[in-house]
Amino acid sequence: MFYIPNKLLRVFLSFLLLFTLHRVLFVIYHFKACNKLRFPLLLRSFYEALPLDISTACYLGLIPFLLILLYYLFNKKILLVILKIYLCFFVFITTIIAVADIIVYKEMNVKIHFKLLYHLKHPAEVFQSASTPVFLAGWLFIFVFTLLFCKLMFRITRLDAPSNRPVLQKIAISIVSLAVMGFMIVMGARGGLQQIPINESQVYFSTYHVLDDAAVNPTWTLVHSYIENIKAGNKNPYVFMPQQKANALIKEMYAASDSSFDQFITTTRPNIVYVILESWTADAVEKCGGDKGITPRFDQLAKDGLLFANAYASGQLSHQGIPAILSSYPSQPITAIIQNSDKYPHIPCINRELTKYGYNSSFYFGGQLIYGNLRSYLFYNQFNEIKEQADFSVTKNLKSKLGIHDEYMFNKWLEGLNKKKEPFLSCLFTVSTHSPYIVPMKDIITYGNLEQKYLNSVYYSDSCLGDFFSKAKQQPWYKNTLFIIVSDHSHPSPRGVDPSMPDRNHIPLLFYGDVIKEEYRGRIIDRITSQTDITATLLDQMKIPHHQFNWSKNLFDTAHVFAYYSFYNGYGLVTPKGSLVWDKRAGGIYTLNTFKTADSVACRQKGEAYLQKLFQEYLNL
Repeated sequence: MFYIPNKLLRVFLSFLLLFTLHRVLFVIYHFKACNKLRFPLLLRSFYEALPLDISTACYLGLIPFLLILLYYLFNKKILLVILKIYLCFFVFITTIIAVADIIVYKEMNVKIHFKLLYHLKHPAEVFQSASTPVFLAGWLFIFVFTLLFCKLMFRITRLDAPSNRPVLQKIAISIVSLAVMGFMIVMGARGGLQQIPINESQVYFSTYHVLDDAAVNPTWTLVHSYIENIKAGNKNPYVFMPQQKANALIKEMYAASDSSFDQFITTTRPNIVYVILESWTADAVEKCGGDKGITPRFDQLAKDGLLFANAYASGQLSHQGIPAILSSYPSQPITAIIQNSDKYPHIPCINRELTKYGYNSSFYFGGQLIYGNLRSYLFYNQFNEIKEQADFSVTKNLKSKLGIHDEYMFNKWLEGLNKKKEPFLSCLFTVSTHSPYIVPMKDIITYGNLEQKYLNSVYYSDSCLGDFFSKAKQQPWYKNTLFIIVSDHSHPSPRGVDPSMPDRNHIPLLFYGDVIKEEYRGRIIDRITSQTDITATLLDQMKIPHHQFNWSKNLFDTAHVFAYYSFYNGYGLVTPKGSLVWDKRAGGIYTLNTFKTADSVACRQKGEAYLQKLFQEYLNL
């Protein structure tokens, strides 16, 4: 009588054991981040993880339940074979997800989610982001773990044991089992009888981010984020107020002041050169309040440039940062506009505007532009010359697995700039500060724990930046060139910043060049700014209209000072009066609100209006 529940319970417990072992692996891999915490608190993460693990096990257990029931009824060996194949398949898949989650968390300090599945369209990019030993060890572990665990699972479940009860009795038991156990599986999957189904916030229990993330089942959160993204395909998941009110608030936030803005360059038609720094955090830049000695060349450049020391990235991935810089389009949670080529005609780009004024353009990248759909974005936006790794013949010592070292790319870019007809717009997107942080230099930075390799890659990239400017100053086009040095997004940094917090999005932003007026050189502006505001500022300097860049405002406009950013399923708003962070994944709550009570409601409404209007516009494009 208890054949079906007995076998299903054994399968169910096997899944829970599987998830526990995955969690043990997560904790071991991130031991340096966890070992500072009290051991009882660490153990509690395993207990708190049970609701989400049970939900995942129930979802995965539905098909085994049906196969066990059919095998009980008909005793056909083929059903047992199918069941075993299914179980092995999901052990394999969930282990892949668990290992990928560990690597993603190490590099980005966030759990694996749907947005990262875009990378799987181009697996070479994923594989190159990890060193060869890590890559091989990861796959070897996955296969060995799957083999061993499947053997253990078959010993636990003992699926081969048949049942010899009479047919009518089998049918009656099957009907009862289908009703009772089917109900239990559904309830377990949704987390119980409560009105709102289970979500990640169910397992959050501490102020230690790493323990909360250890408790979140990566398979559950990956599938859930996919479902949420599909839902967002035609319906705005971020509706807080009537759309008319949201539109009015955004209009107010972007209303320009009546005063004229600072004119800090000497010409309205300079060459425009972007140095887009991969993953540079302001925490590594002394002039931006970061640690000393990591970026000495950048800090030296800042002494003769115009530095915005309180700038924020709009998103946390490169394919969010590039359109934020070049199209002034803010990043959205869940998705990225650059992944949707059908939306390109509806967003502007600085290159398309300057093409109208006789500018010719180029974009250089030492990696592969297939990443994040960058290649199609650049081609659509009419860059005349687009160069990537495959366009350069280099020896092995000049590149890592991910791409060509910055020093070589800066040199090739300089050669290209020397051939450009003025006026020109050109961009270099660096690569050496991307994981796995392999650079042709001995370690200089000796601290940083898990981030030491990253900090050394920033030091290396900074030295390449300095060498480039030493050479560029000797070129005839230099005196008529405005350089914009900005990070595409930030990095967790050795300070252990929570990925949703404002400091996690703090980046360097520097305007530099002989075209900057003497009285502005060496100035540090602490006003809160965003990388999306570069375009409006630049076009104002060039006396070119920029109304089409409706998400961009002049960096010198003091009327409405703020910086918006998004992370996976939430947003942050930074203003002079305070900051707030709203996290849908944590239950749709404000995890940070530093505003005084008198300002809190108004600022929350502005942040909510921003996210609502932005996402609705994205859907409508």
